[in-house]
Amino acid sequence: MRDTSRTRKVLAAVWLFVAGAAVAAVPGHSGPANVASAAPQPMYAYTSAHSGHWSYKISPTASHSIAASFGDFSTNTNWRCSWNTNMVNRAGTKIYQGRSCDNVVTEIDVATDTYRTLAINARSNAMAVSPDGRYLYTAEAYYINKWDLSVSPPQRAHGGSRNDNNAGINLGILPDGSKLYSPAIQGGKNQVQVFSSSLALLATITNPLIVAPAWALPNPQGTEVWIGAGNSFIVVDPATDTVSRTYTFAHGTTSLPSFNSTGTRLYLSAGDLLEFDTSNGTVTRTITGLGAGSHASISPDDRYVYVAYGQTQKWVDLSSGSTGTITLPTQTPNNDTPRTIVWARPTEAPSIVLSAVSGSAVTGSPVGSLYSITNSGGDVSSYSVTPALPAGLVFSQSAGTISGTPTAVQAATTHTITATNLGGTSTATFTLTVTAPPPTTTSTSTTTLPNTPQTTTTVVAGAPPASTVDPVVTPAGAVASSVPAMSSLNRVAAGVSTGASSVPLTTTIVATSTTTTTTVPPPEVADAAPGSAVATLDGLPVETRIERRDNNLVVSAAGVSASVYGIGTDGKKIDLDGEGNLVVMPGARIVIDGSGYEPGSEVEIWLFSDPTLLGPVRASAGGEVSGSFVVPPAVETGDHRVVLSGVEKGGSESIIGVGLRIGAYEKEDGLNKWLIILPLVLATMLALVIPTTARRRKRANG
Repeated sequence: MRDTSRTRKVLAAVWLFVAGAAVAAVPGHSGPANVASAAPQPMYAYTSAHSGHWSYKISPTASHSIAASFGDFSTNTNWRCSWNTNMVNRAGTKIYQGRSCDNVVTEIDVATDTYRTLAINARSNAMAVSPDGRYLYTAEAYYINKWDLSVSPPQRAHGGSRNDNNAGINLGILPDGSKLYSPAIQGGKNQVQVFSSSLALLATITNPLIVAPAWALPNPQGTEVWIGAGNSFIVVDPATDTVSRTYTFAHGTTSLPSFNSTGTRLYLSAGDLLEFDTSNGTVTRTITGLGAGSHASISPDDRYVYVAYGQTQKWVDLSSGSTGTITLPTQTPNNDTPRTIVWARPTEAPSIVLSAVSGSAVTGSPVGSLYSITNSGGDVSSYSVTPALPAGLVFSQSAGTISGTPTAVQAATTHTITATNLGGTSTATFTLTVTAPPPTTTSTSTTTLPNTPQTTTTVVAGAPPASTVDPVVTPAGAVASSVPAMSSLNRVAAGVSTGASSVPLTTTIVATSTTTTTTVPPPEVADAAPGSAVATLDGLPVETRIERRDNNLVVSAAGVSASVYGIGTDGKKIDLDGEGNLVVMPGARIVIDGSGYEPGSEVEIWLFSDPTLLGPVRASAGGEVSGSFVVPPAVETGDHRVVLSGVEKGGSESIIGVGLRIGAYEKEDGLNKWLIILPLVLATMLALVIPTTARRRKRANG
């Protein structure tokens, strides 16, 4: 009878492996840089009063109660002269209330509940704020102006020319700030004018249904502009500023509406509160009891709609359908009548931390991942860096990371990384050092000796077996050579033969100083196929364990561990292939992180089959080493191994070899392809859970 339980487990394991490989293959699947977000700030509604004397801050979460009152703004007693409106900036930090009779604008600070009067000479029937919050646009019966709020007092940047069409209950601005739409309230104009951000007239929109338009309102995506005129909705395509479609509605459209956050619904006060489907202009919901107000305004979270109505403010909770009334205080000389309502939820500034405070790069080699960014504040709009990075390196304004290949050295330089959004900025520093590539296969030492004659012996041909050699003592700092196990003078006199090869020796008398250049001998290491590893301790094989973690090959042997992964020429980490192997291309980088070495000792990193010294790295006080090495462009494609040769903490020589592939595998077709892939998949699955072990071999003479 078949063991169906075991079959199911095997199939499940295969499925998990394939699914995991598919996820790992998704580009950028290393997770977002901004891993934490702050809780949303509280939101409030701000109501502009029709009499122009007061403004009210209302909390929807505190039973829709008045949280603060601002005013008295004006001494003018003529209510007719105070046709007011208000507007909020994109960051939700400032409210602007215009007072047409006083020719001024009041600015309310959302964070402190304080206000000030801006020296803006405009009647301000309607207003708009630029996306960055720097400019305020004011429209009145005959003029439209642009004011720079970054200076005090605000200065007029553009505008001031006469145009009879610039008025209405609102001034519509596209989300990117590129265009403004100004409806006409002057008799007989029947049009909407389109202005650039610098107030150049771009277009005039006309249509038989545009009769005394009351408002022009872009949707949140900036893909449509809706106009209310009489009993009609006129929809404009902002790409061409032409009418794309119209809808007729019997109850009238002159009250200012609002879009939900997705632009799929429009809320209009017309006797009742009506919810429109913006795709076809049909009414999808009717909420009674809210009266015919001048403005229906929906909250940023799409939950509440407030309606300005008489001396009261009506509200509805769209999630539950419950409704209520907020009565504004009785004021002197005139009672306040709400006209427009805006919602403010302040944007929190970013708060960033880097995973590393310093890092290094090598000229001519692509940089790897120098750091990651954690943001616990508001979402970042953009990043910047100062001072400029060295030539060849690129800074990402969207991710805040560094990539590229440096072409010039740079001493340790501290760069400031700034994260910005509408709520403010946050900074962090990173110290970057760029060095020239280290030497590859030779080392040179210069030793100054006393005037006493000295003898230096150098091997110039042949090499005896390791068991027949002993070290030659050289001056401090020089590189020692190996010769047969007898004294130097006897070897010179006898011209001895070791039985393996003859070793001619030369003797040089040095008077004052000498420079000795010696080729660094490569370590002896057994072959290791891609995805496998071997290790020796003092020349003897030891048990070796290899694992795959986050596209790293992690090898452990006799107290020493090494993590090996690749960085492509695009600066991105290389995924292990379908068999769990590391495959890199010439010009890419191999990154090594190791531990367990003698503190302060030097660990050599080699690339085989043709031995190439990629570079030495020095162990830290804790015995850790780390380095990033470019794969030589001229290296032949095929199976290779990267080798770490050093001294472990116990003082023994440790050599670890990790197999990898340089260059892409050739593709197989048809049946041969499946006959090759299936065993490799199964073998890789076993390799993920069963450590690779190399049996200890006994000493030849033991």
